Amino acid sequence: MDLMLPVVGGIDARRVMKNDAATARIPIVVFSAFCRDLEKKRKALRAGAVECLDKPLDFDRLHALLAEIGGTAEKMKKRNRADFYNR
Repeated sequence: MDLMLPVVGGIDARRVMKNDAATARIPIVVFSAFCRDLEKKRKALRAGAVECLDKPLDFDRLHALLAEIGGTAEKMKKRNRADFYNR
């Protein structure tokens, strides 16, 4: 999901998804040039994204991330909290 969607921003879209039982547990990976900005990256992670990847996309990193996600979104969010929330 991009942070800069045309109708609603990616962070707002993720918040809506988190509040809907049908979509709340879908792991969301943010792809955005804004992920280079640490505060925007933190904001995406706080909204529930499991990761925030820079553009242009590193497909090796994406492949590794998708392999890691395989049912471990909660573990990844905990890892990200330790990495980014407490800075």
